[in-house]
Amino acid sequence: MKKIGVLANRKRDVGAVRDEIISYIESKGAVAVAPDGDYDVVDQRFLRAFMEGEARDCECLIVLGGDGTLLSVARQAAYFSIPIFGINLGHLGFLSEVDPGDGLYVAIDRILRGDFTLEERMMLYVRVFRGEKLYREYHCLNDCVLTKRLFEGLVHIDAFVDDKVSLSYNGDGLIVATPTGASGYSLSAGGPLVSPEMEAMILTPVSAHSLYSRSIVIGADRDVMLRADKKDGRCVLSIDGKTSTLTISEKDSVRISKSSLKTTFLRLNDRSFFHVLNEKLRDRS
Repeated sequence: MKKIGVLANRKRDVGAVRDEIISYIESKGAVAVAPDGDYDVVDQRFLRAFMEGEARDCECLIVLGGDGTLLSVARQAAYFSIPIFGINLGHLGFLSEVDPGDGLYVAIDRILRGDFTLEERMMLYVRVFRGEKLYREYHCLNDCVLTKRLFEGLVHIDAFVDDKVSLSYNGDGLIVATPTGASGYSLSAGGPLVSPEMEAMILTPVSAHSLYSRSIVIGADRDVMLRADKKDGRCVLSIDGKTSTLTISEKDSVRISKSSLKTTFLRLNDRSFFHVLNEKLRDRS
């Protein structure tokens, strides 16, 4: 590789590590591209401008931060088909490839000489319709979540699969996750783990007030529509955590389907999904 972008979550103490990585890449005769000045790695407009401008023609993006940082960057990197390589500076680091002290510069050497594999992950395409008109649209790697606002009481959500009434929930909300997102909020809410190479959508209710309410796994070729009965301003749609949020009106409908985009991770290790599960989750159970 000859040109690599470097993005860091500046809210964490990562400046020294970032600068060392940039210097190391340049010492090997490659070009390292990083934004100047202050920036917010969760700001999707900033990320798009960076990838359209300075990072154009980058062969990969090295991302320093936690899983939330990677999720934010992934949403824009997918538009430009740029692989991402995660260095974990967060807590769990489920999506990252290495930790700072885990052979970091050996890993960068391998990236520079092309000794890696590429792994694609399914994404969701989320559209919000206000009446019959498209109001907002998003692509996300982990999940979209429709929830009540804090202290607003229960919300009733109807889920339509292929435009047929299929599921109804009373509770705090509903998560629609990809297999990648199945190990995140959906898992915490009682959902199943799903091997990430699969293509599926996982519907998991949040604090549902009925015993029959369980997660449901459906094919990625399905179309899901959600409607909530809360009055205007009392429900929120969250995309990949807090990388984007939108207040939902009672008249809004949220449509979710498989995205035409995919997130591409640059992988060095031969660790299986099950090895990562054991490594990351065993000591946190």
